[in-house]
Amino acid sequence: MTYRQNKKASGGIMTFKPRAAIAAIVLLVSSCGGGDSSGSGGTTLPPMTTTPTPTPPPTPSPSYSTYSDPLSDWRAGPPFALTQVTGISGTGIYSKLDASIQPVMVEVAFAGRPSITANFADFARGKFSNFSAEDNLFQGERGISLNKRNPDFSTTSLGVWYPKDDNYTYQYVALPNVRHSYASGSGVPKEYIELTYNFVIGSRTAGSDLPTPIDETFYSTMMNLNSLINNDTIPNQITGHLFLSKTGALSGKFPFSARLPSGEDRTFLALITGSMDQQTHRISGDITAENGTYVGKFEGYLYGPKGKELAFIVYIKNAEGTIATSGTIIGHQ
Repeated sequence: MTYRQNKKASGGIMTFKPRAAIAAIVLLVSSCGGGDSSGSGGTTLPPMTTTPTPTPPPTPSPSYSTYSDPLSDWRAGPPFALTQVTGISGTGIYSKLDASIQPVMVEVAFAGRPSITANFADFARGKFSNFSAEDNLFQGERGISLNKRNPDFSTTSLGVWYPKDDNYTYQYVALPNVRHSYASGSGVPKEYIELTYNFVIGSRTAGSDLPTPIDETFYSTMMNLNSLINNDTIPNQITGHLFLSKTGALSGKFPFSARLPSGEDRTFLALITGSMDQQTHRISGDITAENGTYVGKFEGYLYGPKGKELAFIVYIKNAEGTIATSGTIIGHQ
């Protein structure tokens, strides 16, 4: 505020008169927000800001081990251990399943490095075998087999197959198989028993990574069975197709050919029906011949990213229960 000095003639007393009071008040009010904040001489307030919510990091995709290396280490056991009993006695050849698809006390393990070793144990029957590279080792492009004569004169063979078909090499599953043969009883002729054990090893599809098809997921599949011929079992491969619906229902057909001990071939169409357990993601179901002559069961899982592959343990028997065979079903998208 400025003042102007005045002198009066009488008494020489000086007085002061405020001339800028009104202007000062206007400026004071303006500076306190009473005027337009965007005008000259006003104060511009910063805009209000909000702190953005941080974006959570993406969920990492599951990782899957591959099973394409024949020398990779693995271990297999329940529930993928199905025992098929094949017998030769004085009355002829017979075949039966010792148990349906249920956990049994059977285990097999393999190590390929630094040297090949393997061991097999059927704890329920007291059958055990240990293998090394000296035990009649055969190593091919798609698998390994070992054969051993045990101290009790029984024989055990262990093989693992890394499957492929004409257009696809499986990456996430492999199929071990064990056969143990021994003489039973003291009669003449003796009864010879062969136990066949089928396994599946692989990288199961994570529950968060299951396929989510709009309609169905199509699998080109192959059934591999141990068909009884005379005193031996041979691989029997049958190709077919399976469909997995978005609700977890499985269906399909296999043209199936089975050879009986008499040497007769029987061909029938096998119908596959099953479903996925929504908690464990295990797939199980039934195999039924259209003409009713054969029935069976299967059990397994999806393997690899987005369920790229599937593998099941399977057994089939005739309606009379006198002929039985076991094996696997594998498939890929």
